[in-house]
Order: sequence, then structure tokens, then C-alpha cells
Amino acid sequence: MIYLKPVGGLCNRMRSIESTINLCENKNCDLTILWENNLDLNCSFKKIFNELKGQNTSIKLKEFSGSLLTYYLNKTIVYKKKKFGLLYYIIYHLKRCLRKNNLDLHTAILLWKIKDENLIFNKNLMKIYNSYVGQNKVDINEMDSFFINEISSWFNNLFDAKKSNVFIESCFRMYLIKDHLSIFKPNNDLQAKIDRISLNYKHTVGIHIRRTDHLASIEKSQTSKFITLIEDSLKINKERTFFLATDDKVLKEELIVKFGAKIITNEVKSYDRNKSSSIENALIDLYCLSRTEKIFGSFHSSFSQTAAIIGKINVITVI
Repeated sequence: MIYLKPVGGLCNRMRSIESTINLCENKNCDLTILWENNLDLNCSFKKIFNELKGQNTSIKLKEFSGSLLTYYLNKTIVYKKKKFGLLYYIIYHLKRCLRKNNLDLHTAILLWKIKDENLIFNKNLMKIYNSYVGQNKVDINEMDSFFINEISSWFNNLFDAKKSNVFIESCFRMYLIKDHLSIFKPNNDLQAKIDRISLNYKHTVGIHIRRTDHLASIEKSQTSKFITLIEDSLKINKERTFFLATDDKVLKEELIVKFGAKIITNEVKSYDRNKSSSIENALIDLYCLSRTEKIFGSFHSSFSQTAAIIGKINVITVI
């Protein structure tokens, strides 16, 4: 059994889950997804997606509030080295319960039973990934290919040894994507909104401008460069329209004023990841982008990449 804790924002979690499902199919393992609603993404999986179904892999989903799982695992590492460690661990769990944290006893014991050598944390994966980012590579798919190649022997040794349970915490693609993320299906309400917005498409290009917390995108993918691309596209085809997805409300308003009806958007009231409605709107933006002819995307953005993978279309990084 693989226990996966996907971390980060929406697309980071999607690529982590999809690639782990492919890993499970290949290694003949079942999967339990440990989904945390936290500051990075405070939204229930069931509010945005329909149930996941594998081909030969059983997939279960457990949801929790707050960043609890990593804390528990860190405690298991410490207490396993102590006499009466399990007792200390149970006391720790009871104290968490008194604070009304909702990690159940069954999951707490399950985490205790996973061997230390079977624990894979995102911080360790991050070191490997960042070793390539430091080479200033632009293409995020190329970066993913490097990362997957680097961890392949590690993962093969882990699973070929047929160790019972493995815990993985990750925001990365860890195994080759083979089915274009089609395992994810937006729930019926969100799908209806996606369909309604995309009915307005006419020779539509996707524009994804990442701002707020992504310093590399702000520096490399400057707004002026997107404006130039829009203007050049309209010179070639006056009928062209653009679906705009951005986390910057002011920027969105500026582009609507500048280009008028050529800009198609989803109505978003809040960009706060701590609000469920914001994540729902992010999903709508993602799938609306995926239905365009191509995407002008932001530097090192998994959102631009994921939309292109879903739609099987090209993404051009704006730099």
C-alpha cells in the first residue's frame, strides 16, 4: 500500500496524485490519498472532483484539516528510538485530540507502523528537483523528466523490495504521466460552469499570468510581454479571443479595459487559497485554459503546464 500526502496548490497535488496512481498501476500497489485541507489549499477534494477510479489499483481517499500528518510522522521517528515510544506517541495523539485536531487513532497507528526507511518527504524530493532548477532550465516538462529519472532507481529499489507500506509526501510528478490527467473529473456543478464559459470561445488562446506568491514568474513572465503577444496575435487574426486566468485582480481589470470583449474570464470574487470558493474557481480557470487552442503560460508554473497536459495542447512559456 502507498499512502500519499499530496502537498502544495491544486496543480501540484494533481500531478502528484496522477503520477502516483501510474506508479501504483506499474508496481501493483493500492493507494490511499491523505488529503489535507490547509493554508496551501483549504478545500475538500470532493468539492472539486468526482471520485477517483484506477484501472487495476484500489484508490481510497481520507481527508484531514490542518497540517497534521507530517507532525505525526516526525514524532514516530523520534519516539521509535525511545523506550516505551509507542506510549509516548499515544499520549501525543491524545493531546492533539484535546486540541480538537481530527487525525483519527486508526490513521495515527497506521503512520506509526510505517518503517522509517519507507518514509519519503517532500523536503528530500525538493532538494533533488532544485538541483536542476538551479541550472535555469525553462521548460517545466524537461525539469520533470530530469527529476523522474533521478528518483527512478530510488523508487524501483523501494518497491521491488516489496516492503509493506510506503508513505510519500510530494508536490511533484514522480512517475511518467501516461493518460493526460484524465483520471480527474470536475464535479457536475463546476463542469457546467466550464462548459458555459467555453461556449464563448472563438479562435481562443489561453493566457495564464501567475502573480502574488510566485516571484520567478513575476520576474521572468512580465505583463508587458503578455500584452505584446496579445497584440501580435490580433494583428494576425482579428477574430481571436483570449481566456485569461490570473491570480491578480487588478491586472485582470487592466487587460479587460485594454482589450475589451477579446478577454474572456471566469468571475472570481476571491483569490484566497484559504477559501474553498477560490479553489473551485481555480479549477474552473484550469479547465477553461485546457480548452483553448494553445496557452501562453508563466515561467515555471505547474498551473500552465497542467492545463496544457489536460487539453493535450502546447504551452509557450512567456519570458
